[in-house]
Amino acid sequence: MTALTIFYDHQCSLCYRFRRWLDEELAYLEFRFISYRSPEARQILPEIDDFEPGKEIVVLADNEGIYQGADTWIIYLWATRNYREWADCFAAPSSDLWSRSSASPSRRTARPFQADWEESL
Repeated sequence: MTALTIFYDHQCSLCYRFRRWLDEELAYLEFRFISYRSPEARQILPEIDDFEPGKEIVVLADNEGIYQGADTWIIYLWATRNYREWADCFAAPSSDLWSRSSASPSRRTARPFQADWEESL
């Protein structure tokens, strides 16, 4: 995974602040922010409305995984240089994240997020 497309609500002040925070963080991944209401969002992810993006941010990884909910917050932390260790703590196997895959009403399903340390096990 090298890039994340983040479909967000461009009219939401919290979403705007979050975007600014991520833009300012040093990151291992490239972030692309797109309003979920835009025509571009529907070109990239035609089934975006199935995810109800007005309720929660939707993230599309360049490996075609689609994430929403708690998984997205762990991915954001993992993508940043300053917070990767926090992501590893939150995503530890005992945290229950690994026992479920991201909910996806689409034809694409994301495997649970996998941190670097898990690949070496």
